[in-house]
Amino acid sequence: MTPDLYQLGRWVHVGSGFAAVGLGLAVMLLPKFGRRAGWHRRLGRVYAALIAGSCLLGVPLAYRQGNAYLMVLGTVTLAVVVAGWWAGRAARAALAAGRPDVAARRLRRHLILMGASYVGAWSGFFATNPVFGVGEDWQVWLTVFGPTAVGAVVIARAALRLGDGKQRA
Repeated sequence: MTPDLYQLGRWVHVGSGFAAVGLGLAVMLLPKFGRRAGWHRRLGRVYAALIAGSCLLGVPLAYRQGNAYLMVLGTVTLAVVVAGWWAGRAARAALAAGRPDVAARRLRRHLILMGASYVGAWSGFFATNPVFGVGEDWQVWLTVFGPTAVGAVVIARAALRLGDGKQRA
């Protein structure tokens, strides 16, 4: 890989990652059902494409740097976002088929996987950008456990709010 190609790949990777993180937050806040649910789906597709593109570029960039952690993180995040996108499509198909119980399980899977892809993006950001001059000892905690701990709580809360797909009295 030439130095110019490396720099271009790096800029596209960083730009798509930043765009994905910003757009991901917006997608999470949009209504998922009802009249305006189309915005969640449309912007969610853009988010998935941005995060997948960032991962696809990030893996060879990490390989060139010899950073195994980022290679694994990029590969896992790519797999998670593809699986999350697929689960969302499967949930919509189940809803269209009149199977709310199956749709609820697939929606929960979609929510967990897409949330995990967002956590993966933040982990990659913190891993490549030392936060506030924190030393090596704390870097692992901030890059791996920080986003994961916060993300797990938020994702679990959202998954519980989703419920089981049955109407409650």
